[in-house]
This record gives sequence, structure tokens and C-alpha cells, in this order.
Amino acid sequence: LLPAHAQRMYQGRTLASHMPHITDWSWFPLVGLIHDLGKVCMEDGFGAMPQWSGVGDTFVLGCDFDSANIFSEKNFYSQNPDSKCPDFEGKCGMYSPHCGFNKCLLSFGHDEYLALVLEGHASDVQQLREAGEPVPRKTLPAEAIYMIRFHSFYPWHTPRGELRGYTHLASEEDWRLLPLLKALQKSDLYSKTKDLPPIEELEAYYGKLIHDHFLPKLRW
Repeated sequence: LLPAHAQRMYQGRTLASHMPHITDWSWFPLVGLIHDLGKVCMEDGFGAMPQWSGVGDTFVLGCDFDSANIFSEKNFYSQNPDSKCPDFEGKCGMYSPHCGFNKCLLSFGHDEYLALVLEGHASDVQQLREAGEPVPRKTLPAEAIYMIRFHSFYPWHTPRGELRGYTHLASEEDWRLLPLLKALQKSDLYSKTKDLPPIEELEAYYGKLIHDHFLPKLRW
């Protein structure tokens, strides 16, 4: 599933050695805690979106529906009007080859919702800092928001079958960040356990992380 250049990029490396510019990884478990928080977009007061529009695997719009998507063989996508639009035909559709996923439009869901909230929070923190106001001790790096934005992009990071989806749109940056998406899976859907630490320990640990990285109030 990995091309030769990606295998060479990852070989013999941990996340820390793969990304030496990151010296403080305290944000990493925080991303594991909050990555699905965007599902509040289905609640009253946060958008009240219907459930089908806020959850599920995401995929790239504006080009052919990749066979690595779940249920692609059932041809549900043929009912999408975009599939009849000439501008969106072909593997690349309206994109340039290897343009990078940050330049692609993906189906909207809780991933994108929370990523937009976090980008707005980063902007608010920067404005407060420039005004000389108190700000959190730490900030989430761009890698953290990338993880949240693309954690449901399963045809890319965990495709069905043997072929990874949308590789023709992936940039070198997407290949560099792929290990982060794979690491996040360890705190996603299939990682739940009933054997929890004492709630007081969880509150103390994650409470400090939240205080270190976030303002008391966020714009949703």
C-alpha cells in the first residue's frame, strides 16, 4: 500500500524522529481527546445538522469517486449530481495532480467543522497576543489541525482493498503527515475500553492540557 518513496521516508523512524521540528508533543493526547468533538454540529445551538451529514467517511469532491471509498462498488455516488458535471470528471477533476489535500474540497462533516473552530481559535489567540492580552501557554501546531481535518478520510489513510485512494492528489506533505493519521486511529473508533483510570486522574491530566492550549471560551 505504500510507494517506495514513502517507505524510504518512514523506514526506521518514530514520529519524533520523523518530525524533529516538533519538540513538545503534549498536544498529541489532547487531539485524541477532542478529535470527534465536532459532532456537536448535530446539536441544537451548534448547527443542528442531520446526523448523516456530520458523520461517516469523507471523500474528495470535484473529481471521480475513488474506488478506495467504502461501498464504492454499490455505485451510490451516481445519484450525486456532481457525478454528471463535466468539470468534475476524471481522476483529478477540477484539481491539479498532487495539489495536496489542503487544496481539495472534501465532503463536509464533523472533521471540517472542528478544524474550522480550531483555526478560528488560533486566529483569536494571535489577535489577543498582538494586543498584549493573556493567552494560553501553548498552541496546537498545524499538524494537530491536519489530523482532525482528515481523520475520517479513510480512503486515504485506511483504504478498503489494496489500493490507497486519491494518491494522484496527495502532495509530499500529505505523505509526510500520513503517520500522524495512522497514530490517531489508536484513539478512534475501535480503541474503546471499559477499564478506565479513576475519573479524578483523567480530569487532572486532560484539564491541564485544555488549560494550557485553549482560551476559556471558543467560537463555535
